[in-house]
Amino acid sequence: MGFGYRVEVKKSITAEHGIILEKVEMYSFNKFIVGAITDTTNNEETNNNNSEKELERIVMVDGKLYYDTGKISNELRCGVMDGKITSNVENSKIPTENNQSNFQGNYSYQYGRENIIEVLIDDDWYIFQTKDTEQKEFEIRFYGKHPQNVQKVYAILDKLETDKYDYSIFAYDGQVNILIDGEETSLRNALLDNKITMEEIIEKAKKDIPEAISYDDGGSTEYHYKDGGTTEYHNSNYTIIKLNRLDGNKDIYIGPTDLKLNDLNLK
Repeated sequence: MGFGYRVEVKKSITAEHGIILEKVEMYSFNKFIVGAITDTTNNEETNNNNSEKELERIVMVDGKLYYDTGKISNELRCGVMDGKITSNVENSKIPTENNQSNFQGNYSYQYGRENIIEVLIDDDWYIFQTKDTEQKEFEIRFYGKHPQNVQKVYAILDKLETDKYDYSIFAYDGQVNILIDGEETSLRNALLDNKITMEEIIEKAKKDIPEAISYDDGGSTEYHYKDGGTTEYHNSNYTIIKLNRLDGNKDIYIGPTDLKLNDLNLK
């Protein structure tokens, strides 16, 4: 502690790893300035195990993720299909496109009750259901960058670190934490620990910020940006920019409220 400031350090001791530095935060006159949260137990073997961990079966339809409930439907139905799975990703990844699954096979599906689709797999109708994100209370918390920190942009989670996403997630000019059910942690740790997914965050942004700014092919006259459907979500505390460029870049940037697409200086 010193005049007007304090530094809080949290550490733990384990028999396997010894002293582990978990969190360092600096406050000036009780206002949070900067902090870092690390996990020194994240060695290469642990990272490999996390990246190869198999997920439950998931299908994306109409921008929503449907999860296999393990239940089979015996309801009578018509023979007309509502859609078909047209692409697959590895089981350790989360689908990012409509009619895409993280298991092999181009199976047909029908809409069931609200938030349910039924997928025809090997003559059985498997029930897939969305997870109610409204029951999971979470809030993105963006903290401005300390003046002495020269790093403008840094990767919260690089797509090369995990098989869950085919895009990278960046922080712009600050630090990004998330408050989930009353517990605050770094967004990076929350994503790696499967406490939240970026799909859930974007879905909530769509509901909270229906007036989001979108950029279609050719860009806008204001930004002169050739784009494939990038969207800006401006909240009172932060901005999320979800790229969807014609070159295949789908990276996500989280920054201050006044962050704009052209601020990223993308080529």
